[in-house]
Amino acid sequence: MFVEIFFQITVLGQTNLQTPKVDSISITADERPILSWFPNTDNTKYYRIERLRPGGTGDSIGVAWGGINNTSFTDTVSILSPCDSIIRYKIIARAPGENPYVSAWSDELRTIWLQKPHLDICANTISLAWTGYINMPGDLGGYDIMASTDSVNYIVIGTNQPGDTAFIHTDILPDKLYSYQIRAFNKDRTKTSSSCKKNTSITNLSKATINKNQICFS
Repeated sequence: MFVEIFFQITVLGQTNLQTPKVDSISITADERPILSWFPNTDNTKYYRIERLRPGGTGDSIGVAWGGINNTSFTDTVSILSPCDSIIRYKIIARAPGENPYVSAWSDELRTIWLQKPHLDICANTISLAWTGYINMPGDLGGYDIMASTDSVNYIVIGTNQPGDTAFIHTDILPDKLYSYQIRAFNKDRTKTSSSCKKNTSITNLSKATINKNQICFS
């Protein structure tokens, strides 16, 4: 009886590998989501990644081979663009032939979706809005709003609190191509996650401009 009880406790106590702990998700220069997570410390052999559908079910899109310390994955097969919508992922650890051999699913990794910048010709402003970041290690500290006029060199033009996902860029200059990117950061700024870059062109705001139903005069 003692041996039987001990056996049951041992098996029940080892049903799962460690659940992968998510690190961050960002967008590469060629507009591909890149995921990262912290390595397990058990007998994990590899990690499998699923892309989530709107209803919550997932599609397996790849495996991070190479052992327990290979903890990043770039989604190169998605027909969805992270510049056009939110894309969501989860990660599971596997160890075939071992006991335990599988983990629970990780928390969700979700891209930041920066919507198309909105130009207000009359107010000489550009409005930005984006989706909130979730499951940031060390808790979300806020968002840096970054802008560029050459699509290469970006500067921080503002910083928002965690719950604030909108920003108005004021005093913009005429005849410029403005590009924007949102960067989420944790409370001690050791972790970041960036959105796609979005552009909008500003043309000759100093002259009288007719834009559909808007009429603005200098």
